[in-house]
Amino acid sequence: MSDLRFMSPYLKGGGDSARRANRIHYFATRPGVEVLSDGGSQPATKKQKAYIQRLLRAFPDARELLEYEDYLKNQTQESASEFIQQAREDFAVPMSQRENYLDYVSHRPGVELRGEHGLWTSGGKVENLAEAVREVAEHPGNVWTPVVAIRRQDAERLGYDNAENWRSLVNACLCDIAKGYKIHPDHLRWYAAFHEKEKSVHIHMVIFSTDPKEGYLTQDGIRQVKSTFTRRIFQQDLMHVYEQKTEYRNQLQQDAAEAMQELIRQMRDGTLENSQLEEQMEALARRLQTVRGKKVYGYLPPEVKLMVDGIVDVLAADERVAKAYDLWNEMWEAICRTYSENLPERLPLSKQKEFKPVRNMVIREALLLVQQEEGIVGEPQQKADPRHVQHAAENGDPAAMCDLSDLLMKQRRSSEALYWLEQSARNGDPRGQYVLGTWYLKRGNVQNALRWLTAAADLGSSTAQCRLGVLYLKGEQVEKNWELAVRYLTASAEHGNQYAQYTLGSLYRSGDGVSRDEALGREWLSRSAAQGNPYAQHLLDHPDQNWSIAAQSVTRLLYHMSRIFEDNYKTDAMHRGLQIDRKRRQQLRERRVALGHKPDDHENEEISLR
Repeated sequence: MSDLRFMSPYLKGGGDSARRANRIHYFATRPGVEVLSDGGSQPATKKQKAYIQRLLRAFPDARELLEYEDYLKNQTQESASEFIQQAREDFAVPMSQRENYLDYVSHRPGVELRGEHGLWTSGGKVENLAEAVREVAEHPGNVWTPVVAIRRQDAERLGYDNAENWRSLVNACLCDIAKGYKIHPDHLRWYAAFHEKEKSVHIHMVIFSTDPKEGYLTQDGIRQVKSTFTRRIFQQDLMHVYEQKTEYRNQLQQDAAEAMQELIRQMRDGTLENSQLEEQMEALARRLQTVRGKKVYGYLPPEVKLMVDGIVDVLAADERVAKAYDLWNEMWEAICRTYSENLPERLPLSKQKEFKPVRNMVIREALLLVQQEEGIVGEPQQKADPRHVQHAAENGDPAAMCDLSDLLMKQRRSSEALYWLEQSARNGDPRGQYVLGTWYLKRGNVQNALRWLTAAADLGSSTAQCRLGVLYLKGEQVEKNWELAVRYLTASAEHGNQYAQYTLGSLYRSGDGVSRDEALGREWLSRSAAQGNPYAQHLLDHPDQNWSIAAQSVTRLLYHMSRIFEDNYKTDAMHRGLQIDRKRRQQLRERRVALGHKPDDHENEEISLR
């Protein structure tokens, strides 16, 4: 990429206007700065080196000068003199109190004169130089004196070897300049003059705001303004770079596509054995049960988001996922490198906005884990008028009592909600009995939990039957009882509960607690899978695996990752690359037309990114 340098010293607001006028007057009247003795190709002298160090300490931004870059590459007396001269012109002398900056800019050696001076602004030549000088000299706020410089060969090649094209360039950059200097666009005032030297061309500018209290330049602002000039000046180069890289990128894309597809296949067909990840998924599942509101990443409490991010980062450490993510980054950087030397930061997978679906995928899998463990069949509930619900509840409808409890709980009226839930359970509503039983279970009151869950199960609640079956199967909160576990799971499965069907199918396939029966196990798993149970489908697809639900959940995360990588790789990153190309092409067309070229000069009509 060709080089552009941007420096922006300033003249502090306030103080003596005569002092300001002297500074401004310098640029119009001062002859060329006296340089140190020309030593040609001889090594730079100790005095030159010492003086350069003093200049750099006083004016650190002088390192941005093209002449300083040349000096570093070849430290001769000639390059040292050129840098010293330019540094004094751009930094030291403007800060002195003796001469007028703006006037100097418009008259100094090398300026492109328009009549008696070379000063111009948005509309063209400044008609009254004295008035402009007085305006800047008497301005009570800060005045910035930026310098934009490029090498002569770049200026000649790109058409920036005259004042008119630089004026058009500055006009095109005004919005970004105002933003960089934190000046309202309507308040921005500026003057500039074009200068030529043997090895470079540059413009000197004066920038200020009509509001003396406005204007502030930060390092980010400097980078922003520099980027604006660089992007517009070298956009033709960007097209050339793009064309040169097309063949390389196409080959890279082909090779990368093959590698990515292999990694996706490995993720899709592979397994992921990670006890840490299993524990984290189970912990997240438990925590999500206590979270109110939407169960999506953006709505979660900060501590739960950290749990999700932690799972994503552990998942990203898997060799297959890590390789795929590295490859994705390489391809995205190849696109970005076409337009900028500043590549995007490589972020952890959990922080990469292009992979936001990964985080919500983890949440969905954790919620599914909860449903699988508890046997909860998500059935859509019809919304009823709260007034009708309350009226029905108060008139003795047990189902309405449960609905009212749910409404009150959402309003965080927990005491009232519990009252109506108990009334629903006592009046024989199986859903109310199930909900009350789980309420007691979560609070460690196993005795009351079993009472109400059993009551609901006896009334035919498949959810309660499945929950009891899992409780007796695990033997964590109650004593393990294979007989009761199988009895309740079978009853729930026969009522169509997909989670009970899955669990029962797993037992018959493994022979845990029952006589091993592959055919019966496959039948129950098939029934569950037909209702959309992903774990049942997983066991049918992987008959040699008989993992825990948490272990299957982790492996399913790997499968989900393969899908996300496939979708993102094909349609997101590469498509966005095409969008950038089209936008850039339009900008280049406009620039080519402005410079007198045909709109389609050097344009590659077919760019394949697939």
